[in-house]
Amino acid sequence: MIYKTLLVEEAAGVLSATLNRPEVHNAFDEELIAEAIDLFGGIGARDARAVVLRGSGPNFCAGADLNWMSRMVSYTRDENVRDSSLLAKMFALMNAKFAAVYARLDAIDKRFDDMRDLWRAELRRVEEVLDARWKHLESR
Repeated sequence: MIYKTLLVEEAAGVLSATLNRPEVHNAFDEELIAEAIDLFGGIGARDARAVVLRGSGPNFCAGADLNWMSRMVSYTRDENVRDSSLLAKMFALMNAKFAAVYARLDAIDKRFDDMRDLWRAELRRVEEVLDARWKHLESR
């Protein structure tokens, strides 16, 4: 499959996936999340034994796209839960499919575990903000 936000190559048992949103420092949004779910969800059909995840341009990934996050302010609680669930699914698929998923950061390969832990912490912060916002709205 051809993706809009991911560049994918496979050779010699290694799947290379490049986040391809350099104009926003490869920040993820609903489109990149959906494409990553599709890619990592279908990885069992591939011959890859390892994945190298990198970003195009000077940055690996800035985290969540601020434009996407600002749109989420007007989402209902169910829509926010849906988006959060998809984000969690993306990370779970990345984590579950391989023992060897590497993130390429500034030409230095590091275990993906480090980035996954940072992303989990960011997701917890986002959930805390959303929960506080909903509690505030519900108290009106």
